[in-house]
Amino acid sequence: MSDTQHMDKNIVKVVSPLPGLVARVAINPGKEVCRGEEIVVLNVMKTEIPVVSETSGIVKEIYVKEWDEVNIDTVLATIELNSDVNKRCSSQ
Repeated sequence: MSDTQHMDKNIVKVVSPLPGLVARVAINPGKEVCRGEEIVVLNVMKTEIPVVSETSGIVKEIYVKEWDEVNIDTVLATIELNSDVNKRCSSQ
């Protein structure tokens, strides 16, 4: 499950689609991420819900840590769009 919002033309926010607890942060800032890769896993009513990237780029910031409580539309991370990363991801 994923949800993104564009901040500006080069930065995309990854936001929580549901309220819950952060069970796991799957990636660190500075790392490349491909579309569909897990960013954060939420625990919602004892069910793990992966939040994945809707775009390829470089993880700019992670705003949550394990056991943080989040609401709908809480910003979990930001991803900086990067054409080189997008090309690498597309060729995989």
